[in-house]
Amino acid sequence: MEKAETFNGVLAASEKEAEAFFKRASEYYDKGNYDRAIADFTEAIRLKPDFVEAYQGRGDAYASGWTNITDLEHHRDRADAAIADYSEVIRLKPDAESYKNRGEFYYLYTDDLDRAIADCTEAIRIAPDVPEYYRLRERIYRDAGMLEEANADREVYAKLTKQ
Repeated sequence: MEKAETFNGVLAASEKEAEAFFKRASEYYDKGNYDRAIADFTEAIRLKPDFVEAYQGRGDAYASGWTNITDLEHHRDRADAAIADYSEVIRLKPDAESYKNRGEFYYLYTDDLDRAIADCTEAIRIAPDVPEYYRLRERIYRDAGMLEEANADREVYAKLTKQ
């Protein structure tokens, strides 16, 4: 029994430590210090590998602050890392926003329009009342030359936003 209590105590301490890193990472993120946020989100994930919110936060941090990035390869590495983190969120706890985020990255940074459309479609399936999902998929459809589909999404977007 003592070993189980020790093991559970270590797990509890590790989870508390992960939460502390997550909190600090979130503060760094809110202040625009994305590299420090990424480091702390990474440490939270190391301590708690199924920490969905830390993957989401790290993906968002990889996705943020690109206006200062001049090295295209660094930019590509961050896009790939954001996609990987959003994919992990989807694996652990699928939600519409993560599908939308990953779809947007496929669209903007990899030109993988098929994957982008598939992710936006899944986001819409999960949350059909969110106008921005239709707006994003409309843009992707247009770039893919799928004008009928783009027009249909524009109409749904207009209905949802009452424009």
